[in-house]
Amino acid sequence: MAEFAATRKTIETHFHDNWTSTEVEYENAKPFRKQQAGSLPARFVRLRVVEAGRQQIALGTARAIRAVGLVVIQILVPRNDGSRESLKLADLIAAIFDRVCVNNVQFRVAEVQPVGPTDEWWATNVSVPFLVTET
Repeated sequence: MAEFAATRKTIETHFHDNWTSTEVEYENAKPFRKQQAGSLPARFVRLRVVEAGRQQIALGTARAIRAVGLVVIQILVPRNDGSRESLKLADLIAAIFDRVCVNNVQFRVAEVQPVGPTDEWWATNVSVPFLVTET
């Protein structure tokens, strides 16, 4: 049986429980920026969970499926302030996920990809591959 919702909840809860550095914008949730009557936070992150595929890895009565995916956290800091702040936040995010296993979700090593300017923000993505074995 697919465990998409449970996997997403595990990832979002793990991040929420360990992240205090900025506000977080979750997928398909009301953007906090609009709830503050036009005031923008100094910096924030967006968390996305991308399912990347599933394979059957065992047959018989103990059938198992391996699901793989990617946690993508986009860091947004003010433009023209350099990259130091976004890289400090990237280090904190990596420490939350690197080689950690939570409720059968096994996280791999984080990677950082500078995205560049977007509107008034400088964007940096942190990507963390993960595996889930469903039985």
